[in-house]
Amino acid sequence: MFTPTYINLRYWFYPTGNTPAVNLFRELPALTAEDNEDEAIKALLLACGDPRNVLFSLECESNSSRKFDITCCDLEPAVLARNVILFALIADDARPEDIWNIFYHLFLPDSTLKVLHDQVEKLLLASDPPQAWTESLYGTFIRFSNLDTLQQLRKYWILYSETRHFDTSHAQRFERDTRATITQIFNERIKDNTMFHGTRSVGVAWARGCGIMGRAFTAYWKTGVVGGNMADLQALGDSKGHVNPTFAISSAPTGKFAVHYGTDPLLGFNLSDAFDGQYSIDTVVQAAKRRFKSWCNNFSTRLTKSSVLVRLFCGDAIRFCHTLQEGPTSSFGSYLGPWTARSLALGGLDGKEKPLQYFDIIDTSNLIDHVGMLNVLVAAAPLLRQEVSSCLYTECLLQATKDITKSLQALLCSDVTSISLILGLAPVGHLLGMTIDDVSTEAFLYSAFSAARQEEQRQYRMRVPWKYPGLGDPCRETAATALAQQNQLQRKIRIDADQLAGLFFSIYKRMFATEDLSAIMASIGKPKERSMSYDLRYYSRASLVALLRLAMKKVQSDWTRSMDRLIEEVGEDRSLIIGSNSLQELYMYLHVFGIRRCPELDINPREIGLTPNGQPRSTSTEKGLLARRSVPPMVHIVLVVPRKKLEIFTDESPDKIGTPTLHLSIRQIDPQTGFDNRFFSIHCFFGKITDNPSDKGACCAEEDVRGWSGGADLIVTCPVPTLQLLLGPQRGIQVALTINTTPSNTQFIRKLGMALDVFATGLNDTSRLKILERAPGLAGGPHVLSKNNPSQWQSSEEYVQHPVTIQLDKESRSTHLQVRADIVKSSEQGQALATGGVVEVTQTGPCSLRLRIGGVHDSALSFPFPINGVVAKTRIARKSSWIEVSVPVSAALDPSGFVDTFPVIIRKNKPPVAWSIPRIQLDCQPKVQIKKDHDYSWIMPLMTMTRSDRERIELELEPSKRNRNPILDLKESLQVLFISFVGLNNNYGLIDKFQLCMEGTGGHTLIFVTALRHDLDSGSVVLDACVVPLTISRVHSLKAALSRLVEAKPLMINVNKDETILWKKLLPALAERCRTWKHNSTCQYQKRGAPLSIEVAETPLCSCGEGQVSPEFLERKDWAGFRKYATRIAISPIFPVPYVESLVSNLQKGDPKESRMASSAPGASAWDPRIPSASSMLASSMAAYAKERCDFCGASSMDTKLCGRCKGARYCNAECQKSHWKEHKKLCKHE
Repeated sequence: MFTPTYINLRYWFYPTGNTPAVNLFRELPALTAEDNEDEAIKALLLACGDPRNVLFSLECESNSSRKFDITCCDLEPAVLARNVILFALIADDARPEDIWNIFYHLFLPDSTLKVLHDQVEKLLLASDPPQAWTESLYGTFIRFSNLDTLQQLRKYWILYSETRHFDTSHAQRFERDTRATITQIFNERIKDNTMFHGTRSVGVAWARGCGIMGRAFTAYWKTGVVGGNMADLQALGDSKGHVNPTFAISSAPTGKFAVHYGTDPLLGFNLSDAFDGQYSIDTVVQAAKRRFKSWCNNFSTRLTKSSVLVRLFCGDAIRFCHTLQEGPTSSFGSYLGPWTARSLALGGLDGKEKPLQYFDIIDTSNLIDHVGMLNVLVAAAPLLRQEVSSCLYTECLLQATKDITKSLQALLCSDVTSISLILGLAPVGHLLGMTIDDVSTEAFLYSAFSAARQEEQRQYRMRVPWKYPGLGDPCRETAATALAQQNQLQRKIRIDADQLAGLFFSIYKRMFATEDLSAIMASIGKPKERSMSYDLRYYSRASLVALLRLAMKKVQSDWTRSMDRLIEEVGEDRSLIIGSNSLQELYMYLHVFGIRRCPELDINPREIGLTPNGQPRSTSTEKGLLARRSVPPMVHIVLVVPRKKLEIFTDESPDKIGTPTLHLSIRQIDPQTGFDNRFFSIHCFFGKITDNPSDKGACCAEEDVRGWSGGADLIVTCPVPTLQLLLGPQRGIQVALTINTTPSNTQFIRKLGMALDVFATGLNDTSRLKILERAPGLAGGPHVLSKNNPSQWQSSEEYVQHPVTIQLDKESRSTHLQVRADIVKSSEQGQALATGGVVEVTQTGPCSLRLRIGGVHDSALSFPFPINGVVAKTRIARKSSWIEVSVPVSAALDPSGFVDTFPVIIRKNKPPVAWSIPRIQLDCQPKVQIKKDHDYSWIMPLMTMTRSDRERIELELEPSKRNRNPILDLKESLQVLFISFVGLNNNYGLIDKFQLCMEGTGGHTLIFVTALRHDLDSGSVVLDACVVPLTISRVHSLKAALSRLVEAKPLMINVNKDETILWKKLLPALAERCRTWKHNSTCQYQKRGAPLSIEVAETPLCSCGEGQVSPEFLERKDWAGFRKYATRIAISPIFPVPYVESLVSNLQKGDPKESRMASSAPGASAWDPRIPSASSMLASSMAAYAKERCDFCGASSMDTKLCGRCKGARYCNAECQKSHWKEHKKLCKHE
């Protein structure tokens, strides 16, 4: 319904992930073994793919007592079937080598294939009958959302099992055909190409690792084992093993091996630490194996503690979410997914289990690349629990726009702030303008390789966390009116009806921009200007209406006026060539979703009378449902398309056909009463329909599960208004399955004509066209969904805060938020207002204002988005006793808003939450070995990318001419910490002691760095450190220790007052993100918030963490005197956000930049000539990439030579090649 239907004969199977594993639970607060959290954390994974994110995330929680309830949804049953096999192998304590081989290798040795066959037979036995699953070992930690999911997975387990019993000829054919397809993919798509996507898996080591990752990818497809590593190749034996059936069998329409040509198991791992020392393909593979083994061991431990539950749903993610939204008693009838006749029903294996409805974490993978961001957010956002740590993730791999900074706006089809206010969620980067996730790798790929692929769809990975903005306001939790302000989230916002119509008309134009005829004509023959996947339309009119329905729950407005105005604008628009042809579909869904009542859809169409297209026909000439005197206002069209008509798609290669989108056209071809209405929310499946003897308004659907590989006709169905079928001559009514008009679909005009009809027929053709009350195989017909419940206003005994009004400009961008507070006249506030008390408005938090009347009477005003309260304007009505406040909205680059970029939310009886910096388990992150003779120049490109283009320009200015920018100053100080610790700061050598110093006050904070670690989740690095904030009393107490420290010459970093304050705000967040200790009941944060103070001589940290240091700190006897005041912190580089401001445009142009360095004495500064410009940094990194390592000795050189026989291995010289021949000959094959 919500996503268009398209032909996809070039189907690709993704058995393993194509991006590094991410920690899904990173936004949750630290939970120690002493803490108790009774309720399990609930996570929803849409388009989940392989379980790498689940396994990695659980390992990141290895020291936590939390329980997890994880719902995994995927449309491909073979993916889920493989995942269950993996979980079952872990539960059955299978050998790690066998688990690795089964899950990642294309070919398996005899012994491993036997393990696989034995395992699937165990699963089949445990699930026969289906109800037996619950009582099995596997049923204790794996549940199915419905019976259909288990049945689909059993189908694949049966197929895997059958390969064990193939006769000789069948087995040989299976092996031969699969290997031939793999060879064909290798020769056509891999052999002569260089793939760079593996660079994402090596994080900060991208300059060193991209070459070897590309070679490992090639070796995987050439040999069938990960990286072509020698140990696994030898295990295959001389027979080269057997085809892994879990890779060969999927739901591909052709029934053949369909693994995507970009697949490489190494892509799913975080492997930056594998490149710290000497490295080769084999050492990288070994690192991946160790990580995978650790994941499996951790999962096994959780099974013994019954602390993880995995729920599975196989079907369409968008339909699944909408069904969950409607609740356990949902009447939201829907098919399970595209191209199937099965209905979507939840309730577990017995149909009685209540599905989950709200989730703490929602991850949508790169689903937006396939169905559009608005479809994903409208479906998933209402399922996110309203908690401080709740987070929804979206991710895209396809580059949405040429200008990366405009990509989020393009994906949302709207101003980011406006759509955020409607959703109630906002992208965190849009609010803060910073992230600790590495951006250098993606910037490198974009800068280095975009020029070579100008005519192709390019990739730019962008992972976006979405949160409730108001819950990031520390004042919300600590204020006396916290509960009332929390209700702000439940209260509606208000938008003027005409402005609301303008906003949604703007969204409408962008959602359906592919229908713009002028854009279509301009793009023909200009592939460079064509947007990504141009022929793949993400949205239908039902998508727009679903967004409107969500908005109706959130926004107060004159919705009748607004929707009338929207319909008027849509009707008058002439830029979209089929806008008017889709009005009937739009009217219908507005009515069905309860947005705008259409009277014609509430009554019998025969009672409507005269219309612009004539009067409804009488019953005398009609057949079936239309022959009734009383007919429903909406019916389901069912068109049976002859199989032969589909040869227009099957007679050509899938690559040539592409992915044409389909719709149904209902036409009246009579010239006097003619019309052409188009419906894009169609559903297709292969099979046949038969009459239902017990229900004349419905029919039974029998699906041909062979799909495109079978011989059944195509069934196409969708709901339509009945009236159009009754207008004009009956013989003039024509229903057609039609291909959408796009530049790529013009190839079909020669065979199909300008109309692009695949098949068309009339009402008299009752064998090919049926009119039904309900969709085939579904219980429900078109019906109006439930109305929205009214929301409550926030109130207290003294005042009532009305809904916040959003002001939009002419471009439908949110500019101001306006709120009115009605003051109770009899209250002290009311009396103060009436007697002329001065009204003061002060911003207390990013989303909060304090309203003070008469100097003493305070009220709290809360907003759903960050604001700039400094320029607040007020209107005061003393007699009527109300105050109206108007403030500008404030996003990342605007004044005010989240001035405190690192808020720590203090909650009563709950752990604090570092709202903007994700948590990290430091002891689980690999250390970077720090030695004097090692090369750490790789850290410089990382530091270079911590500054945006805007910030680089600012750094060119003389210090006296710069604007105050504490964040930029902080980034510079962080750079000093990192490069000094690895010995790249002038001639100071390796430095691990630092002091933050402010002119006039001296040193105020000591930082002791114990280790540099890889941050596997963010792809960056992190300093494992301890901090000692100095106070007057501490200076006296630490007099002896400070004297010894001065002799050791710590590096002094000069900071100004603004940066000092920022450090004070940052430190509590850095402590919380790596906390392993519990806050006690008397924690100072509960009374004073975090930070405790921003004054120079006072500590920002509570005393709960004092003395909580790392093992490495304890080993340093010279630091022992500082331990009692030291708190462990995790310091990461801070990066700009790519969708907020430009990172690489100046890199491409080449701009000289310098960077501030620290000196060893307060008041002095040094400029390090070794800090290269951004352009030279990129050039040197490219040069590093160009160097290849010898496969024998590991030496890096630009002069390595290829093996003359296989053209795969590289060597320094003949001596290295000869020394390596004993191992290499097992892999070496003549090309």
